[in-house]
Amino acid sequence: MVKKLLLILSTLILLSSCSSKKENVGDGKNFDLTVTSREDGSGTRKSFVEQVGLIREDEKGNHEDMTTDNSMVINSTNGVLKAVGVDKTAIAYVSLTALDDSVKAVKIDGISPNKDSIESGAYKLQRPFGLAYKKDALTDLSKDFLTYVKSKSAKKLIEEDGLLAITNEKEYKSKNLKGKLTITGSSSLSSVVEKLAENYEKLNKDVEVEVLSNESLTGLKNVKDGVVDIAMISNKLEDKNLSSEVFAIDGIAIIVNKDNKEINNLSLKQLRDIYKGEITNTGELR
Repeated sequence: MVKKLLLILSTLILLSSCSSKKENVGDGKNFDLTVTSREDGSGTRKSFVEQVGLIREDEKGNHEDMTTDNSMVINSTNGVLKAVGVDKTAIAYVSLTALDDSVKAVKIDGISPNKDSIESGAYKLQRPFGLAYKKDALTDLSKDFLTYVKSKSAKKLIEEDGLLAITNEKEYKSKNLKGKLTITGSSSLSSVVEKLAENYEKLNKDVEVEVLSNESLTGLKNVKDGVVDIAMISNKLEDKNLSSEVFAIDGIAIIVNKDNKEINNLSLKQLRDIYKGEITNTGELR
Protein backbone atom coordinates (compact mmCIF):
# COMPACT_ATOMS: atom_id res chain seq x y z
CA MET A 1 0.00 0.00 0.00
CA VAL A 2 1.34 3.42 -0.94
CA LYS A 3 1.27 5.85 1.94
CA LYS A 4 1.64 9.61 1.85
CA LEU A 5 2.94 11.95 4.51
CA LEU A 6 2.27 15.63 3.82
CA LEU A 7 3.22 18.77 5.70
CA ILE A 8 -0.10 20.67 5.74
CA LEU A 9 -0.57 24.25 6.87
CA SER A 10 -3.27 24.91 9.43
CA THR A 11 -6.39 26.43 7.91
CA LEU A 12 -6.57 28.80 10.84
CA ILE A 13 -3.06 30.11 10.10
CA LEU A 14 -3.84 30.55 6.42
CA LEU A 15 -7.03 32.46 7.06
CA SER A 16 -5.51 34.68 9.69
CA SER A 17 -2.54 35.50 7.46
CA CYS A 18 -4.93 36.65 4.75
CA SER A 19 -7.43 38.51 6.91
CA SER A 20 -5.64 41.83 6.53
CA LYS A 21 -5.23 41.59 2.74
CA LYS A 22 -6.83 44.10 0.40
CA GLU A 23 -10.10 43.04 -1.18
CA ASN A 24 -9.70 44.95 -4.46
CA VAL A 25 -7.65 42.36 -6.34
CA GLY A 26 -10.41 41.54 -8.78
CA ASP A 27 -11.38 45.19 -9.37
CA GLY A 28 -8.50 46.16 -11.63
CA LYS A 29 -6.76 48.10 -8.85
CA ASN A 30 -3.12 47.79 -7.85
CA PHE A 31 -2.20 46.02 -4.63
CA ASP A 32 0.82 44.95 -2.60
CA LEU A 33 2.10 41.48 -3.37
CA THR A 34 2.55 38.69 -0.83
CA VAL A 35 5.69 36.88 -1.94
CA THR A 36 5.51 33.20 -1.04
CA SER A 37 8.50 30.87 -1.02
CA ARG A 38 9.49 27.34 -0.06
CA GLU A 39 11.75 26.50 2.88
CA ASP A 40 15.54 26.12 2.83
CA GLY A 41 16.25 22.51 1.88
CA SER A 42 13.45 22.40 -0.69
CA GLY A 43 14.64 21.19 -4.09
CA THR A 44 11.98 23.35 -5.71
CA ARG A 45 13.36 26.46 -4.00
CA LYS A 46 16.91 25.57 -5.01
CA SER A 47 15.95 25.13 -8.66
CA PHE A 48 13.80 28.28 -8.65
CA VAL A 49 16.42 30.64 -7.20
CA GLU A 50 19.13 29.27 -9.50
CA GLN A 51 17.09 29.65 -12.68
CA VAL A 52 15.51 32.99 -11.86
CA GLY A 53 18.88 34.49 -10.91
CA LEU A 54 18.47 34.88 -7.17
CA ILE A 55 21.89 33.50 -6.23
CA ARG A 56 24.73 35.88 -5.42
CA GLU A 57 28.33 34.83 -4.75
CA ASP A 58 30.22 36.72 -2.05
CA GLU A 59 33.96 37.46 -1.86
CA LYS A 60 34.63 34.12 -0.14
CA GLY A 61 32.82 32.14 -2.83
CA ASN A 62 29.76 31.44 -0.69
CA HIS A 63 26.37 31.48 -2.39
CA GLU A 64 23.62 33.68 -0.99
CA ASP A 65 19.90 33.31 -1.71
CA MET A 66 18.56 36.81 -2.44
CA THR A 67 14.90 35.96 -1.82
CA THR A 68 13.36 38.83 0.14
CA ASP A 69 13.22 38.42 3.92
CA ASN A 70 9.59 39.54 3.70
CA SER A 71 8.54 36.38 1.89
CA MET A 72 6.09 33.96 3.51
CA VAL A 73 7.88 30.60 3.79
CA ILE A 74 5.73 27.47 3.45
CA ASN A 75 7.03 23.95 3.98
CA SER A 76 5.10 21.91 1.40
CA THR A 77 3.69 22.02 -2.11
CA ASN A 78 0.18 21.43 -0.79
CA GLY A 79 0.61 24.26 1.70
CA VAL A 80 1.67 26.67 -1.06
CA LEU A 81 -1.41 25.82 -3.14
CA LYS A 82 -3.70 26.34 -0.15
CA ALA A 83 -2.07 29.67 0.72
CA VAL A 84 -2.36 31.07 -2.81
CA GLY A 85 -5.90 29.72 -3.11
CA VAL A 86 -7.10 31.86 -0.19
CA ASP A 87 -4.76 34.88 -0.51
CA LYS A 88 -5.75 37.19 -3.36
CA THR A 89 -2.38 39.00 -3.23
CA ALA A 90 -0.07 35.98 -3.17
CA ILE A 91 2.48 34.92 -5.76
CA ALA A 92 4.32 31.62 -5.48
CA TYR A 93 5.99 28.79 -7.37
CA VAL A 94 5.17 25.07 -7.50
CA SER A 95 5.91 22.01 -9.56
CA LEU A 96 3.91 21.85 -12.78
CA THR A 97 2.69 18.43 -11.64
CA ALA A 98 0.99 20.05 -8.64
CA LEU A 99 -0.87 22.69 -10.63
CA ASP A 100 -4.65 22.53 -10.24
CA ASP A 101 -7.69 24.74 -10.82
CA SER A 102 -7.52 26.30 -7.35
CA VAL A 103 -4.86 28.75 -8.62
CA LYS A 104 -3.84 30.47 -11.86
CA ALA A 105 -0.58 29.84 -13.70
CA VAL A 106 1.28 32.90 -14.98
CA LYS A 107 3.04 33.05 -18.34
CA ILE A 108 6.77 33.80 -18.24
CA ASP A 109 7.96 35.95 -21.16
CA GLY A 110 4.69 35.09 -22.89
CA ILE A 111 5.11 31.31 -22.57
CA SER A 112 2.71 29.07 -20.62
CA PRO A 113 4.15 26.15 -18.64
CA ASN A 114 3.19 22.81 -20.21
CA LYS A 115 4.78 19.64 -21.52
CA ASP A 116 5.16 21.01 -25.07
CA SER A 117 6.83 24.27 -24.02
CA ILE A 118 9.17 22.34 -21.71
CA GLU A 119 10.10 19.85 -24.44
CA SER A 120 10.78 22.65 -26.94
CA GLY A 121 12.77 24.63 -24.39
CA ALA A 122 10.56 27.70 -24.83
CA TYR A 123 9.57 27.65 -21.16
CA LYS A 124 12.78 28.30 -19.28
CA LEU A 125 11.86 27.37 -15.70
CA GLN A 126 12.43 23.62 -15.72
CA ARG A 127 14.36 21.10 -13.67
CA PRO A 128 15.05 17.34 -13.49
CA PHE A 129 13.06 14.87 -11.39
CA GLY A 130 15.25 12.07 -10.11
CA LEU A 131 15.53 9.15 -7.72
CA ALA A 132 18.73 9.06 -5.66
CA TYR A 133 20.34 6.07 -3.97
CA LYS A 134 23.56 4.63 -2.55
CA LYS A 135 25.10 2.33 -5.12
CA ASP A 136 26.64 -0.01 -2.57
CA ALA A 137 23.32 -0.34 -0.71
CA LEU A 138 21.08 -0.89 -3.73
CA THR A 139 18.92 -3.99 -3.30
CA ASP A 140 17.52 -6.13 -6.10
CA LEU A 141 14.11 -4.62 -5.38
CA SER A 142 15.44 -1.05 -5.61
CA LYS A 143 17.24 -1.87 -8.88
CA ASP A 144 14.06 -3.37 -10.30
CA PHE A 145 11.94 -0.33 -9.35
CA LEU A 146 14.46 2.01 -10.99
CA THR A 147 14.36 -0.16 -14.11
CA TYR A 148 10.56 0.09 -14.13
CA VAL A 149 10.57 3.89 -13.71
CA LYS A 150 12.84 4.29 -16.74
CA SER A 151 10.82 1.87 -18.89
CA LYS A 152 8.34 2.48 -21.67
CA SER A 153 5.72 0.99 -19.34
CA ALA A 154 6.05 3.96 -16.97
CA LYS A 155 6.14 6.69 -19.62
CA LYS A 156 2.36 7.20 -19.90
CA LEU A 157 1.93 7.59 -16.14
CA ILE A 158 4.77 10.11 -15.99
CA GLU A 159 3.44 12.22 -18.84
CA GLU A 160 -0.12 12.18 -17.47
CA ASP A 161 1.21 14.57 -14.81
CA GLY A 162 2.43 17.02 -17.45
CA LEU A 163 6.05 15.91 -17.20
CA LEU A 164 8.45 15.17 -20.02
CA ALA A 165 9.40 11.53 -19.48
CA ILE A 166 13.07 10.53 -19.79
CA THR A 167 12.59 6.83 -20.43
CA ASN A 168 13.83 4.14 -22.77
CA GLU A 169 11.71 2.14 -25.18
CA LYS A 170 11.92 -1.13 -23.27
CA GLU A 171 8.81 -2.69 -21.77
CA TYR A 172 9.10 -3.64 -18.11
CA LYS A 173 8.89 -7.33 -17.21
CA SER A 174 8.20 -8.38 -13.63
CA LYS A 175 10.77 -10.55 -11.88
CA ASN A 176 8.23 -11.56 -9.20
CA LEU A 177 10.32 -10.09 -6.41
CA LYS A 178 9.16 -9.84 -2.80
CA GLY A 179 9.69 -7.22 -0.12
CA LYS A 180 9.13 -3.61 0.87
CA LEU A 181 10.59 -0.48 -0.69
CA THR A 182 10.63 2.87 1.13
CA ILE A 183 10.95 6.13 -0.80
CA THR A 184 11.05 9.63 0.68
CA GLY A 185 11.95 13.17 -0.37
CA SER A 186 10.58 16.06 -2.41
CA SER A 187 6.84 16.69 -2.12
CA SER A 188 6.92 17.86 -5.76
CA LEU A 189 7.56 14.29 -6.89
CA SER A 190 5.13 12.57 -4.53
CA SER A 191 2.15 12.58 -6.91
CA VAL A 192 3.90 10.96 -9.86
CA VAL A 193 5.99 8.59 -7.72
CA GLU A 194 2.87 7.40 -5.90
CA LYS A 195 1.24 6.58 -9.24
CA LEU A 196 4.34 4.74 -10.37
CA ALA A 197 4.53 2.87 -7.07
CA GLU A 198 0.87 1.83 -7.23
CA ASN A 199 1.31 0.45 -10.74
CA TYR A 200 4.56 -1.27 -9.77
CA GLU A 201 2.71 -3.01 -6.93
CA LYS A 202 0.07 -4.24 -9.37
CA LEU A 203 2.82 -5.75 -11.51
CA ASN A 204 4.55 -7.24 -8.46
CA LYS A 205 1.90 -8.69 -6.14
CA ASP A 206 4.32 -9.45 -3.29
CA VAL A 207 5.89 -5.98 -3.15
CA GLU A 208 4.88 -3.02 -0.97
CA VAL A 209 6.10 0.49 -1.81
CA GLU A 210 5.82 3.22 0.82
CA VAL A 211 6.13 6.83 -0.38
CA LEU A 212 6.75 9.53 2.24
CA SER A 213 6.71 13.20 1.30
CA ASN A 214 8.94 15.90 2.85
CA GLU A 215 11.80 17.66 1.01
CA SER A 216 14.76 16.76 -1.20
CA LEU A 217 17.48 17.30 1.42
CA THR A 218 15.62 15.21 3.99
CA GLY A 219 15.27 12.40 1.47
CA LEU A 220 18.97 12.49 0.64
CA LYS A 221 19.93 12.43 4.31
CA ASN A 222 17.61 9.47 4.91
CA VAL A 223 19.24 7.54 2.06
CA LYS A 224 22.75 8.25 3.36
CA ASP A 225 21.70 7.21 6.86
CA GLY A 226 20.20 3.97 5.55
CA VAL A 227 16.72 4.88 6.77
CA VAL A 228 15.10 4.57 3.32
CA ASP A 229 15.96 2.92 0.01
CA ILE A 230 15.46 5.77 -2.44
CA ALA A 231 15.15 9.58 -2.26
CA MET A 232 12.96 11.74 -4.49
CA ILE A 233 14.89 14.83 -5.60
CA SER A 234 13.59 17.80 -7.57
CA ASN A 235 16.90 19.24 -8.73
CA LYS A 236 20.31 18.09 -9.97
CA LEU A 237 22.12 15.73 -7.60
CA GLU A 238 25.29 17.34 -6.26
CA ASP A 239 26.25 14.78 -3.59
CA LYS A 240 29.13 12.76 -5.06
CA ASN A 241 28.54 9.95 -2.58
CA LEU A 242 25.16 9.16 -4.14
CA SER A 243 23.89 8.23 -7.59
CA SER A 244 20.60 9.10 -9.27
CA GLU A 245 18.29 8.24 -12.14
CA VAL A 246 16.61 11.20 -13.85
CA PHE A 247 13.25 9.99 -15.14
CA ALA A 248 11.46 13.23 -16.04
CA ILE A 249 11.78 16.97 -16.67
CA ASP A 250 9.40 19.20 -14.71
CA GLY A 251 8.37 22.81 -15.13
CA ILE A 252 8.26 25.27 -12.24
CA ALA A 253 4.92 27.06 -12.51
CA ILE A 254 4.48 30.60 -11.19
CA ILE A 255 1.05 30.88 -9.60
CA VAL A 256 -1.31 33.56 -8.31
CA ASN A 257 -4.85 33.58 -6.94
CA LYS A 258 -7.58 33.01 -9.52
CA ASP A 259 -9.11 36.43 -8.74
CA ASN A 260 -5.84 38.18 -9.57
CA LYS A 261 -6.58 40.03 -12.82
CA GLU A 262 -3.42 42.14 -12.71
CA ILE A 263 -0.85 39.39 -13.25
CA ASN A 264 -1.16 37.15 -16.30
CA ASN A 265 2.33 37.42 -17.74
CA LEU A 266 5.70 38.34 -16.24
CA SER A 267 9.14 38.75 -17.70
CA LEU A 268 11.89 36.77 -16.02
CA LYS A 269 13.36 40.07 -14.79
CA GLN A 270 10.05 41.14 -13.24
CA LEU A 271 9.78 37.77 -11.48
CA ARG A 272 13.33 38.13 -10.17
CA ASP A 273 12.66 41.67 -8.93
CA ILE A 274 9.48 40.55 -7.15
CA TYR A 275 11.38 37.86 -5.27
CA LYS A 276 14.24 40.25 -4.47
CA GLY A 277 11.71 42.64 -2.94
CA GLU A 278 12.42 45.35 -5.52
CA ILE A 279 8.88 45.14 -6.93
CA THR A 280 6.32 45.06 -4.15
CA ASN A 281 3.13 46.36 -5.82
CA THR A 282 1.38 45.42 -9.06
CA GLY A 283 1.50 49.08 -10.11
CA GLU A 284 5.27 48.71 -10.53
CA LEU A 285 4.79 46.06 -13.23
CA ARG A 286 3.64 48.58 -15.80
